Amino acid sequence: MVHLITVQRHGAAGMPIRAKAFSVVEKAAPSGAQTGVERTLEERTVINGSVLVIDDEEMVRDVVAAILESEEIKVLVAPDGLSGIEIYRSHVNEIAVVLLDLSMPGIKGEETFRRLKEINPDVRVVLSSGYSEATSLAHFRQGGAAGFIKKPYKGEALLAILRKAAAGQETDL
Repeated sequence: MVHLITVQRHGAAGMPIRAKAFSVVEKAAPSGAQTGVERTLEERTVINGSVLVIDDEEMVRDVVAAILESEEIKVLVAPDGLSGIEIYRSHVNEIAVVLLDLSMPGIKGEETFRRLKEINPDVRVVLSSGYSEATSLAHFRQGGAAGFIKKPYKGEALLAILRKAAAGQETDL
């Protein structure tokens, strides 16, 4: 079952300044439990290693971490590109895939992507943005990006693209 969660933050005098919507997966049975329903190949694909989530929005990091942890996937999080690069450098041998927000203050997603590739040319990076990035995605595909997911996204879509990317399978970009 999928629940859509909308969180609204308030600024001065209680006025809403931003609203974000996220989908969270509610599992009826633990991963691997017998439910009588055949799981798809994507659902059976295990991510061997951690997922590094690099996103400047704390709410996004928290929700993504909860989704991944509900699937017993280890998660590392970074609030910005520079922190993400340092975490990746320190954990390069255990990170299976990186979920990278393209629109961040400071070091932007594109520069973060380039620096991750310098550390490990084979890094699997799924790009994420709330903006339509269609015009620049071909550039990232040529640079070796593993995929793209547009915010807001559903838990099932996030898990599917991360599993495909971690397994080295083609994803839409």
